[in-house]
Amino acid sequence: MLAPWERKRKEELKRKAAEKKDELKRSGSDAAILQNISEDAPNTELGKSQHETCLHLVRSLARDPRKSCVLVFVAGMADIVDLTEKFESANLGGFSGPRRFDLVPVHSEIAHEEQLKAFESAEEGFFKVVIATNSAESSVTLADCDDVIDLGTHKALRYDAASHRAVLAPAWVSRASATHRPARHHRRRERL
Repeated sequence: MLAPWERKRKEELKRKAAEKKDELKRSGSDAAILQNISEDAPNTELGKSQHETCLHLVRSLARDPRKSCVLVFVAGMADIVDLTEKFESANLGGFSGPRRFDLVPVHSEIAHEEQLKAFESAEEGFFKVVIATNSAESSVTLADCDDVIDLGTHKALRYDAASHRAVLAPAWVSRASATHRPARHHRRRERL
């Protein structure tokens, strides 16, 4: 049984979600967006705009010759694949700026040998972009990491009432994780 404050919060979230769905229906938005509305979970449209913003931000960072690496935290493998495609397109189209992007994904489904590249220094003419899930939050320290970009999401185990099973679903990171992520990747060299 839920405590009164939990019940009230849950009712408030449902009310807000219903209001947003009604507003989107009136404006003609598609059903995919309507499915993802929740105060507790990020929606896919936000993820797409975050990826574009991340690409532009990393391009800007890569223009500084004193910087060599950025670490980007994403929610899961789909985000890694999407961002990797965006950065590879930027490389092919010459949109990466003066240096090309050297992409290093860090995820449990990727071979360990490939992930070891995250600890190597970026080659001349390249800007290393490490795209990682929360698996790198507490287990990785990158000596050459100049900046950390945290998209603020991760995959969390949630109960899906419709299928009656636990699923990994996108969720916002906690305030503690948001503070811990950039702090964990301290620099061993002087700050820029």
